[in-house]
Amino acid sequence: MSKQLRSEIKVVLVGVGAIGCEIGRLILRRNGIRIVGAVDSDPNKAGKDLGEILGTKGSLGITIVKNIDDLNVEADVAIHATTSFLHKAYPQITRLIERGLSVISTCEELSYPYI
Repeated sequence: MSKQLRSEIKVVLVGVGAIGCEIGRLILRRNGIRIVGAVDSDPNKAGKDLGEILGTKGSLGITIVKNIDDLNVEADVAIHATTSFLHKAYPQITRLIERGLSVISTCEELSYPYI
């Protein structure tokens, strides 16, 4: 097994609404995956500790930032959970790819964008 396969996968959560929070809570229960950053445009979430938004018992030491460009972490993957509509998700996903991240998205229209 290569070193890369044995190493921890560093994840950024983009969107911490209902779906993003559930994904975040699932990640926290998994070995080999670590959340290193979080983004949400909601002013009621930006600036808060991710643990508070996810409902964990303590702080995670991850401050939610408002914009993708405000991320100051090294990550492997972005889990994108902001919208169901491709025309809204596209600029966000493009920006994440430009930052060198692989992207997993919950955007339903990515399955069939032209229907």
